[in-house]
Amino acid sequence: MKRLTALLLIFSVIFALASCSKLNENAEEPVTESTTIVTTTLPAPIVSENKHHKDFTDENGRIVYTVDVVLPEISENGEQRILDYINRVTAEVFDEACAHAENNIKNASKHMDRTGMPWSTKITFDSTYLSGRFVCFIIKNSFSTRGDHSDPIYSTKCFDVEKGMPCTPMYFAINPDFPEECFDHIINIIQERTPYEFYPEGGTFGPQQVELLRTEFKPENFYITENGMGFYYSRYSFDPAMSGMYQIELSWEELLPFFYDIYSV
Repeated sequence: MKRLTALLLIFSVIFALASCSKLNENAEEPVTESTTIVTTTLPAPIVSENKHHKDFTDENGRIVYTVDVVLPEISENGEQRILDYINRVTAEVFDEACAHAENNIKNASKHMDRTGMPWSTKITFDSTYLSGRFVCFIIKNSFSTRGDHSDPIYSTKCFDVEKGMPCTPMYFAINPDFPEECFDHIINIIQERTPYEFYPEGGTFGPQQVELLRTEFKPENFYITENGMGFYYSRYSFDPAMSGMYQIELSWEELLPFFYDIYSV
């Protein structure tokens, strides 16, 4: 009986040691966190027009330069300090336009002497994407010396509304440490599609235009939409007979595997 009891005790110790060993093995296994990114469910901010006007006079008191600006101003459905920051950054467009006018009063005055016409800057905007997570606007800046404004030059204001941060294309990159690879992917798609957009009836880009496409590509000249990411160029850069801005939109599917879509960031 004593011998049987001793054997049972030995087996109990062995089983206990084995159990402890298994627990220790499990404890050493790395814990992997979920990679699911929860996006906001807040509605999009409310966008209204923020209008500005300023006249600039020369030493004779004549209005020689006018600045008319309509910019987006967002409100509601977001943290107020972040909304204020975005509005403040966007409003700098008006300040920059005024600074340019101030620095060119003498030139505008000479132009008035010759033509009787003031110089004029007009700025408007388009909303390309609005949600509780991101807002994106294209700012359109046109200039006039004789009353007929030129084709506008574009710039972008894009923000993460939750974090209060400006966005560039790399904000949506899966691996932001390799921007060259990301932009090569974008340029290759643009290079393939652009000739058809420029010459819908048939035509191709020559070697010089292909090189221009790559040198003219500026990552900051982008915008986001519900369906993808767009980029814009001056048409004149590729064909002196053309004017205005050329826009091309790449779908989120085309941007894979280098970029997330806006619903996954």
